[in-house]
Amino acid sequence: MPRWTCAGWSPRPDHCGAPKDAVDGPVDVGRVERAGTATVPWDPPDPGSATVEAPPSLAAAAIRADVAAPAGQLRLLVGEDAPGLVAMAPAARRDDYGRDARFAWPAARPARTGPAAGRGGAMRGTDNAHRAGMFTTAIGLFAAVALASGLVAWLAALAGWARAELVLPPLIGGLLVAAAIASRRLRPVLLVLAATVVGLWLIAVGLALVAGPTGRWPLACQILLATAAKMVPLVLVLAVLVRYAPNRANADLRVGDWRARSGIRLAGHEVDWRWVGGTVAVLVCGGTVASGAADLTGAGVTAALLWLPVIAFAAAVNAVAEELLFRHAVNATTRELVGTWTRIALTSTYFGLAHVHGNPSGLTGVMLSGAFGVVLALAIEHTRGFCWNWTLHFAADVAIFTTLVAIAAAQ
Repeated sequence: MPRWTCAGWSPRPDHCGAPKDAVDGPVDVGRVERAGTATVPWDPPDPGSATVEAPPSLAAAAIRADVAAPAGQLRLLVGEDAPGLVAMAPAARRDDYGRDARFAWPAARPARTGPAAGRGGAMRGTDNAHRAGMFTTAIGLFAAVALASGLVAWLAALAGWARAELVLPPLIGGLLVAAAIASRRLRPVLLVLAATVVGLWLIAVGLALVAGPTGRWPLACQILLATAAKMVPLVLVLAVLVRYAPNRANADLRVGDWRARSGIRLAGHEVDWRWVGGTVAVLVCGGTVASGAADLTGAGVTAALLWLPVIAFAAAVNAVAEELLFRHAVNATTRELVGTWTRIALTSTYFGLAHVHGNPSGLTGVMLSGAFGVVLALAIEHTRGFCWNWTLHFAADVAIFTTLVAIAAAQ
């Protein structure tokens, strides 16, 4: 009979399970290093036996049938001899544990039947509790993001509190720190948000203090100063990440796949991120220039082009800093707390609300930045890296900064 196990399938499973000298000749050194012996608790296969090769269609049919079943098994045994092979592992483990007098093997539980069998029953109760916990976590994270984004301070300023944007951020930062102390599970992400709030507030205070002399600088230099200052919150956030060391893979701090699938199909063909990213870049840059076209002049555009190296450097710094602050750091500390779409909505909301003072500002700026944030968050999820979100952010910033400098020069 074919040799299948729940751990997987191979057309020659005996090749995977038997000692190397029983199949290919040389002793399996790796098995000796890991287990202390190359011996396995079953007889080596007969090379002339029909059990050596088995058609993959048998395993495929069993797996398809299980997937199509209303209540499939969590672990699937395929093949008549699979139960015996699989039973060897827990039996050997029980014997090993039994050598310790402190160990008592749990009593066998009765098999579940009816609706509770397979993946149903008690599993559903666990799943429901897990979903409820994730929902509560998501609500708390969205509330924290709303506080950290500057929305509260902006609304207070609109209501007539002139010093709201000076007084509220450090108070909000302190509130987030207090919440982080109270919640060990959410501590990393809450401290990331607090570090961002305090860092951006320090930038605002610092720029206000030097507004007199720097106000006479060319606009391109003022933009460069404001973007370079974002190293302050970035350093604070990196300190939090180093301290709590979340899984590095969760931050997606690698280049990623430029040709990653986008999930979009046109005329029966799947469109990869080269086409999606290029299209988004053209739309964002073109829309930015078109929005300021009425105020552009030839002389202004020429002056802006002369400042293009400074503008490009400022755009690169700003794109990297904001992507790290508003997406990568948040992803690194929430990937194991909420699902993918919740995380995309969270970072996009955070990014959009944080641009309430952007260009354009107010509700329009929040909506446009939030929509752009969704694209950037999807780019990270699809490419598993920063190749497209950094590139698109950089392109958008170049278009925005160049347009602003050109309009200022024209005036």
